[in-house]
Amino acid sequence: MKRSMTLRIRVFNDSLEDATQLKGIDQLTFQDCKYSEEKIIEIAKDQRNKIFVAEKDREIVGFISLLQVQTLHYRGLWVDLIAVAPAYQHMGIATKLLEQGKQYSEELGVDFVSGLVAIQNIGSQGTFKKSGFRPQEKDFNLFVWERK
Repeated sequence: MKRSMTLRIRVFNDSLEDATQLKGIDQLTFQDCKYSEEKIIEIAKDQRNKIFVAEKDREIVGFISLLQVQTLHYRGLWVDLIAVAPAYQHMGIATKLLEQGKQYSEELGVDFVSGLVAIQNIGSQGTFKKSGFRPQEKDFNLFVWERK
């Protein structure tokens, strides 16, 4: 029998406590965050960025990081990262975070919301599809340049 879970979605509050919990989830899911908690707060304060967290019993169990983009052709919102702590996966939390991102995009009045999902990440693909996203029918290559 599944217990019901009271979940609250809120804006990241730029606190050290939030940054520490966010970094912990990132480390559990991606093992990739190279930034300090202070740098995470600095990034979150950039007006182009918006981070929402999913909280259960005052503990952050997931987050979505969004980035506003604007070019000569469009205004968009990029789902940069979405992560849920392993103990809370498969409970609909990522879907709720994506829905919050879509709601935020409505407030901004952007043309679209997009996210890049790894081909092997079937779970994230399903979450995006469940939230009304669809894969692009166009073929693109992702080109990346990294500073050494």
